[in-house]
Amino acid sequence: MKRLIVLIMIPLLMTVSGCSLSVMDRQAYALCMCVDMESDGRLTVGIFAPMSDSTDDSSAAPGYTLFTGTGETLEDAFTILAASNACRINFSQVKLCVLGADLARQRPLRPLLMEINALHDMRPECIVMVSRTTGTDFLEAVKPDFGLRMSTYLIQTLKRLQNASLSPGSTLVRTLRDLADPEGQVLLAICAVNPALKEDSGGGGDKPDQPKEAGESQASFASAGETSPWSGVMAGDIPRKGMNPVEFPGSALVENGVVTAFYDAETTQRLLSSRNR
Repeated sequence: MKRLIVLIMIPLLMTVSGCSLSVMDRQAYALCMCVDMESDGRLTVGIFAPMSDSTDDSSAAPGYTLFTGTGETLEDAFTILAASNACRINFSQVKLCVLGADLARQRPLRPLLMEINALHDMRPECIVMVSRTTGTDFLEAVKPDFGLRMSTYLIQTLKRLQNASLSPGSTLVRTLRDLADPEGQVLLAICAVNPALKEDSGGGGDKPDQPKEAGESQASFASAGETSPWSGVMAGDIPRKGMNPVEFPGSALVENGVVTAFYDAETTQRLLSSRNR
């Protein structure tokens, strides 16, 4: 009888302990992250993740959540972010690292990106991009098209743009390497929320910053007599209709460690095409 009781209790104990371990091992898999600078100079970190502990469990935007933390430093912001979440944040599935425009213009990017790259499980192949407003605006608005999973939507969309040279493939590891040259010029991918489409979908949203003149660099890539549908067009102001208000074509120029200008999609295409020759 005692042996029978023991045999019955063993699988029960294994089941109970397994459930406990399962709860303890739950993780929040970040698909996107953003870093913004507040008006007082503090940094806000945002994490966009599925509401389940799966890496990408839902096919619609309501299945995802955005949570943020704000601190004096990036480390402080991440500490506050982690403390407000019941699950450990896992960065191994991050597809995008979005930097707000104010931050990218005023803070040296390489030290910031080195801190991000040092995060536990951080995915070095994630795309570093600059939002023309704030990264939080972008993550609040992004949603997949045609019922795609969020990760699939991001991968396919960026791949199509990169193949057409309309957006640079500025991965975290490549950007860190390129920014190591203090005198080098680096192109980063950009993103923005189209305010017209945001209003159509029932939201407000700030208007993206108007692109700064790219000076001689942009002018040198204009050829007489040539026309392009991408001339003067970039993320945030594409003439189109659609349910998804976020856009990606174009690029940001980094000089002396900070963003100094935004390029339209036509100039980006010419720059990237010339590099690939």
